[in-house]
Amino acid sequence: MIPIRHGHLAHAAMAGSRLEVYADAGHFPHRSDPERFLEILREFLAETPPARYDRASWGKLLRAGRPAEAPEAAGTPDVPTVSSGT
Repeated sequence: MIPIRHGHLAHAAMAGSRLEVYADAGHFPHRSDPERFLEILREFLAETPPARYDRASWGKLLRAGRPAEAPEAAGTPDVPTVSSGT
């Protein structure tokens, strides 16, 4: 993230988030340190439950335009999440 403080602010705002910083990687951490990137990605996929998507709740949220009415995500109150829908 540029500047890095944006990454730290986003991390602090999202309960249960995980921030990984790659020094001097820019936008390409997968190229600057592919082994570390793969390790972190595999951990994430193995340890993170899929997001839940409730079409009706999101529709109400979008029509209302008020984030305070956002549906609860699985295990994380007040943080709506979206999956691929498969």
